[in-house]
Amino acid sequence: FAARGRHTTKARAWISDVGSSDLLAASPIAASAAAASAILLGGSDAQRDKYLSRIASGELVATLAVDEGPRHEPAAIAPTAEGGKLSRTKAFVAGGDNAGMSVVAAHQGL
Repeated sequence: FAARGRHTTKARAWISDVGSSDLLAASPIAASAAAASAILLGGSDAQRDKYLSRIASGELVATLAVDEGPRHEPAAIAPTAEGGKLSRTKAFVAGGDNAGMSVVAAHQGL
């Protein structure tokens, strides 16, 4: 079936082009999904309204800045949040170089 061969060739070319542009790379998708989950679970209604549809549409690539190194150790979270301001820095943010926003895990100063 000749038409099938043409469509397959076009699909392979498209996948190659898109794949080389990092649009469908697993890392940005996984990072955005993690950030969206954090916003869904812990964000305010205003934050959900502002960010979730943009993340879901691909308009906004997001990431979750949670770990301080290559292993997940929640007890090692260094930044703190007081009065809406973060202190310290994150040592490791997966996909941070491609993200338009980061959801940052921090201890809340109470």
